[in-house]
Amino acid sequence: MQALMFNDAIVRSSDLNRRSGKILAMASQHPVTITRSGASLVLMLRSEAARLVQAASVSRLALRVLAYVLEPDVAVRDGSWMESMSPEDWQAMGQDLERALELPQGEKAEAELRAVLHEWRESMAVLSDPEMMRGIAQARRVAADSTRPKIPAVKPSDLSDRS
Repeated sequence: MQALMFNDAIVRSSDLNRRSGKILAMASQHPVTITRSGASLVLMLRSEAARLVQAASVSRLALRVLAYVLEPDVAVRDGSWMESMSPEDWQAMGQDLERALELPQGEKAEAELRAVLHEWRESMAVLSDPEMMRGIAQARRVAADSTRPKIPAVKPSDLSDRS
């Protein structure tokens, strides 16, 4: 009655009618496939389903980005934030993504991949916004002015020998 395939237990819908409590308990631990008239339905925690959907979304974007890095003339860019990227930006982002993809599979790797994409998206959004760049330039000027040592003005007459 129960076979494991892709880490899920497979049960018939008639089993669900008879042992719903046990099957729901199983579904809280791992996905359960319920078969009925040739159709297969999956019962799993909503948080696990959300994680899978989010991972698929991140993976699709990562594949588009990697496809562009590997084949820029063929791949379709995804989103306006990528349009302002230079070839050097694409190469650097590809290296960042490659490092993230080298992590062992799991939530940490997914989180790192999401973080890399988020950082690039946000950075490119800032860099492509002229108003934001003016604000950054102004903040840099203010910071540079505040870190310069203040040298008091000296009049030439103050430098003459008074002996």
